[in-house]
Amino acid sequence: MKKVFSLVVILFSIQSFAQSVITCFTDELYVKAVRENPLLKIEEDRGNQIAREYASKFTLAKAGTVIYIPVVFHIIHKNSSENITQAQINDCIRVLNEDFRKKAGTNGGTSTDTKSVDAEIEFRLAQFDPSGNPTDGVNRIYNATETIDGTDNTKILSYWDSNKYFNIWVVNTILNNTGSQNSIVLGYAQFPSDRTSRPTTDGVIIRSDQVGVIGTGQQSQAGRT
Repeated sequence: MKKVFSLVVILFSIQSFAQSVITCFTDELYVKAVRENPLLKIEEDRGNQIAREYASKFTLAKAGTVIYIPVVFHIIHKNSSENITQAQINDCIRVLNEDFRKKAGTNGGTSTDTKSVDAEIEFRLAQFDPSGNPTDGVNRIYNATETIDGTDNTKILSYWDSNKYFNIWVVNTILNNTGSQNSIVLGYAQFPSDRTSRPTTDGVIIRSDQVGVIGTGQQSQAGRT
């Protein structure tokens, strides 16, 4: 791809009996990252300024040009339910595109939000890996430990250049910053401003039961996590 596009996916947690709630784990990790590296805030401000300048120059004349995002799913598993099927991954892509393209006859096309429009962005499973070999856009990594971690440590197990791919890591459980499993975290993303200093962690980590609406994803938030 000649252009690089950053995506922000805000993933919210849900409340469960006898469990605490993290409103948005992305925010929690952002605060932690800035505390450890204050320069990230400067990068964020600079990125926001660039975005504002770009938005001020954007015209409707550019409408009709669809941006295609190559996606790779890194399935971190231990041969259990988190090793989701290709069909479930395809279903996740389906829901994403229905929402981002506001497709008629789908949940994305029936939104009552008057500001909701076709974003002209489509996600497609990568067809070629970083070495140029054909791929189905899925990379399965066996690891008995990181399937219940779901932090940035997981990402070093499998990563494709974030300048060329949208990385999604699928795990069984995501721990909060205290290492506890008593808080429900469905998934989290990294803000675009972090890409300068942390390109190898750019992407989304998501629980396997939040991918699509079939298979283990039948209990997900309509596939919209």
